[in-house]
Amino acid sequence: MVALGLVVAQFNKERPVTHETRRDDVDAVAVLGAIVTGDTKHDEAIGRAIAPKLTDVALDRDTPVTLGVTGPGQSAAEADERVHVGADAVDAALDLAGNLPEPGADLDAYDADAGVEA
Repeated sequence: MVALGLVVAQFNKERPVTHETRRDDVDAVAVLGAIVTGDTKHDEAIGRAIAPKLTDVALDRDTPVTLGVTGPGQSAAEADERVHVGADAVDAALDLAGNLPEPGADLDAYDADAGVEA
């Protein structure tokens, strides 16, 4: 069975993601949220920062982290229309967690596309 950690993204949420990836009972984390345009360009700064931070967490903790955050540059109505992105991120996290090789496995014999040893 695959255990998935979910984090609803707000500004600067790599700490909860890091916490989830440190849990022994979590195999993958899906980060969900929407970056909505306001009166400033703050949404663009958040949009540029979130993916690299989450990538760093995933690599540091050796745990899949998927991004289900829409925006920046979208209205609240557009964010509502894109809610499926969160479901896609959850599906991707479950797929990744279910198809990863066991720690210490021979990665040369592992077919990542198939999720099985070649």
